[in-house]
Amino acid sequence: MITEYDIQKMRHSYMRQKNYAALEGFDACLKLFSEDENEDGSEPKKPSFWQRHKGKILGAAALAAGAVGGAMGANYYRGVKDYSAAASSVLNDMRSFNGNLFEFAEGPLKKAKLLVSSMKNNPSKVTNGAKQTLDRALSTARQIVSEKAGGNMNDVDFYYNLIQGLRDDLSSINVNAALAGAETTRNKLRKLKDKITG
Repeated sequence: MITEYDIQKMRHSYMRQKNYAALEGFDACLKLFSEDENEDGSEPKKPSFWQRHKGKILGAAALAAGAVGGAMGANYYRGVKDYSAAASSVLNDMRSFNGNLFEFAEGPLKKAKLLVSSMKNNPSKVTNGAKQTLDRALSTARQIVSEKAGGNMNDVDFYYNLIQGLRDDLSSINVNAALAGAETTRNKLRKLKDKITG
């Protein structure tokens, strides 16, 4: 007795034989990679590897360049923000200092000296705002020295010369023009916003 399953099996076998018979003498690989003939009947010229894949190559290169540029921009901006934050930190340390002159020299003044040195080594990441903040911190340092020296002029002269040297180093740093322009624009927008809201 023939079951429904046997009928389907025979039907499937027949369809497979019919399909293969239709493909007799047909090479799928040749058809897949063949090209049409030119209008004059000659063989068409095969495009080069570059012609076939230039879109993918240029797209991948643009994507890679964008990713690298974005990462570099983020690192650069992080460095700019770090200098501004460090200058504010030094100023806050100076303003809140309450100790003797030795503690001052080993604490906030040493921190200011290291920051000025770092800014000199990376001037492209220094903004006018960071320079001004650090300059205010050094002005505060002069006041602290005069208060903590206890009338000892040798200490006063030594620390005043040290602080003046730091201020000279700080003023010699040329700020990146693009950063300065962006900072000026941001400050103008902030002032305009304050006028509108205030």
